[in-house]
Amino acid sequence: MSTANIGSSSSNTGTFTGSRTTELNDYYDACQNGDILRIKALIHRGLVNPLSDACRKTGMTGLHWAAMNNKLEACGYLLMQGVEVNAKTLPSYRLPEMTALQIAARYGYVYTVHYLMEHGADPLALTTTGENLLHLAVRSSNAMNLVYVLFCMNEACDVSVDAVDAVGRSALHWAVLQEDITSVKVLLNYGADLTLEDAEGNSPLQYASQQSNKEINTTITRHLMSNSDLDETDRLSAGLSESALAFMSSKYSTRNVVFAKRVTFTLPTLIILTFVLCARYNLLLALVAAFLIAKASDLLLCKVLLPLFSHERVNRKAFARSPIISGLTFALLNTVTYIWIANVGKFIVHSSAAAAVIFQISLISTYFLFVKLIRSNPGIIPREHKSDKIMASISSLIKEGHFNDYYFCMETWLRKPLRSRFSEVSQCQVARYDHYCSWLNNDIGLLNHKWFIFFLLSMESSLILFLYLSIKYIKEMESFMAVISLFSLNFRWSTEPSSSINCIIVILLLLVLQQAILVANVLLQQGYAISKGLTCYEIKQLYELERSPTVLYSKPFVQDDYYNVTARDISVINGKTIPGDSNVKPHDPTKLLAPGYSKLVSRITSRRLLESRQRKDGEKDGISKFFGFDIWKVLKQCDEEIAVYSDCELPNSLLEPTTFGVWRNIKDFWLNADESSFLISRLLRSGTNSEALLNGFIVDYYQLWNFPLKNCESVDIERTASGSKLV
Repeated sequence: MSTANIGSSSSNTGTFTGSRTTELNDYYDACQNGDILRIKALIHRGLVNPLSDACRKTGMTGLHWAAMNNKLEACGYLLMQGVEVNAKTLPSYRLPEMTALQIAARYGYVYTVHYLMEHGADPLALTTTGENLLHLAVRSSNAMNLVYVLFCMNEACDVSVDAVDAVGRSALHWAVLQEDITSVKVLLNYGADLTLEDAEGNSPLQYASQQSNKEINTTITRHLMSNSDLDETDRLSAGLSESALAFMSSKYSTRNVVFAKRVTFTLPTLIILTFVLCARYNLLLALVAAFLIAKASDLLLCKVLLPLFSHERVNRKAFARSPIISGLTFALLNTVTYIWIANVGKFIVHSSAAAAVIFQISLISTYFLFVKLIRSNPGIIPREHKSDKIMASISSLIKEGHFNDYYFCMETWLRKPLRSRFSEVSQCQVARYDHYCSWLNNDIGLLNHKWFIFFLLSMESSLILFLYLSIKYIKEMESFMAVISLFSLNFRWSTEPSSSINCIIVILLLLVLQQAILVANVLLQQGYAISKGLTCYEIKQLYELERSPTVLYSKPFVQDDYYNVTARDISVINGKTIPGDSNVKPHDPTKLLAPGYSKLVSRITSRRLLESRQRKDGEKDGISKFFGFDIWKVLKQCDEEIAVYSDCELPNSLLEPTTFGVWRNIKDFWLNADESSFLISRLLRSGTNSEALLNGFIVDYYQLWNFPLKNCESVDIERTASGSKLV
């Protein structure tokens, strides 16, 4: 049910009674619907006096109804008429003794809250139940509204985040009771007290344990353990109560989390090492032993290790984002190294000395880059801790109509720079985010992207050279019988380990071949992305557009989403439009993309219909993904999307604002921003700060609010702080 309907229903039962005139009823209805012309007509004809428009039974005024239904321009017009901004409803009403500001906060209308506070609304007013604006913001379950109230009221008015209502409950009490995980995270990040007891003697911590909400409990325990790594005595002296210590049970300590990650990382090496050692004597024994250890490891991961450090809700996704995949990569490198040292290297180094030396250099480089990238900073944007800067960012986004979680990061209190993304792994905002690499259990971004390309090149050369040298070794040793024994399932016990090692080499070669093909495909994808001036994440967004045309609206450089308010309301907030001025035509967001957008939707819909009629081969799709060939499907459709944009006369320069030509894009990626260094140094060294090249200009990716201009003379654009926008 919409808010307007709620208001209408309430008015029918409480406001529009026989004691009120038809004109006043019509006035309330106009305020609910934001009908400025009707409001003006009723006031100018003297049928309604806005200065005494309160309902006798409820105390609701026109400003209350407008605020309840998020009619910001109507609020502005009524304030221009001199209405009392802090008028309260009657104690007997279902919203007892509440101002228009409090009602707007209760319903989560952050722009209306901002506008009313800017025009004199009292943020310190309390309801009959003793609730302040922060309590009401939590009750709205709108996290953006809560963030605004926190920094606007608590900082400007010096109101504690732990202020309590008539029953002794803080905002965090209510967030936990209504199981609002987002509000709980926001309040904990701000420093709300988990151990504050209400009139019944219960703290948010106790309510959380009683409700058994796994996600909230995990969030609370991790928050408690992240504050310090002290022992129990030190935590008690630091202010953590015994109930807090009992609740978290020391399970999520930093020491335990680090230990769990290390165990997860080493499990694949343990499994493969067991298989290799046992296979030297009996292949069947090796398979059984490896299977049993793998099964035990799976149970250990799902039940014990993953819950300690994973932020994912789904086990499958948590598994993919855990160190287990990077552990598999490390185990493969270790196995290659072991086979090389124990067998292949001793026999092949004399006949292929040059290839052997290059292989060993490549392998050492791969190890070095692997360790470096696992520990590397992908370009994490530092969290903002200064309240004045956070509030300035919030105010700026509100004036642009972009105060939502697309542009503002609630975890880090940052305005999101363009091309950045919040990382679930590091729990931070990453500049020029490319993708999460499961091989490295790390994100790839601004500061480690170039090192990642070097790692791929080094790993690919190592794998190819190992394939070449191992095949040559098998030929020289005349060991093709190993293949026969493998496929004939000859599982006889061998007292001579060397007789079974060839089977291991053959199995390893198959794995190395698969990895070599996969790495080659990833390298080609990276080359394509660099030449187009895009990141892999941006390519993924283009691919998703193929499946859903509405994704176009989510593009930060063309979207016109003002988060529950119109462009005219934003103009009123900025003082560019006078509320009630009928000479200003309302903004029509559909004009942004017509007529090219409708043609684009038609083309994509037709293509999706055609694809739905084609038979899908699940097995082929699985094999394609296993070897990385599915990447080509994504890249092909991205090229098709660009062609469709051109055919539909939509400006590619705005849909792909970072594409400046192949040569320019390549130089932007490979040359760092240190123009005083030698060319070779700029090519080989990655950036050490937030600066990088974009269209030949040095830009700060930590504060990238708009893109460098391109030649788009045929397109009218409006430059905003968040990028280019069609007009």
